[in-house]
Amino acid sequence: MESAAQTRRLVRLKQRRARSELRLAALRKRERALDAHVKFRLGALTEIVGWDELELSALEKLNEALLARLKDSSESEVFRIAGANWLERNKANGKEPEPVPGRWGSSPDGMRARAHHLITIGGLFVRDGLDTVDRATLLGAMFDLDAARHAPRTAAPLEAASLPAAAP
Repeated sequence: MESAAQTRRLVRLKQRRARSELRLAALRKRERALDAHVKFRLGALTEIVGWDELELSALEKLNEALLARLKDSSESEVFRIAGANWLERNKANGKEPEPVPGRWGSSPDGMRARAHHLITIGGLFVRDGLDTVDRATLLGAMFDLDAARHAPRTAAPLEAASLPAAAP
């Protein structure tokens, strides 16, 4: 009888372990889904500003510039207000702005490609630590940086001192 009791106990332990593994797998799946959702939302901000068509190397440089701008706490409130105003004005029943249908198409493959692209871009933001910044503040800083990027540059007159010395 002792072996039958041990066998039952062993079976119960195996069942308990299997249930624990299933719960852990479900938690990991949920964590991956939440992580992808965060990255998608960050990538969607680039779509709003128009940075979604840039190469990843250009986005990395823009992220560095964003981090530099966000370090200045005096501008953070201005960025937050600008971003919050835009988000409030363009909120459509609590949904994100719809993508331009021409680029990705409305087919399931096009929607999947768009989601993959935005998650990839959002991954850059997460890697650089921009996922901890308030969404409205980040959007405002992106608008500000984009405006500075497209601002007409005035050419400063070259001075002789700024030119490299000629080789003898």
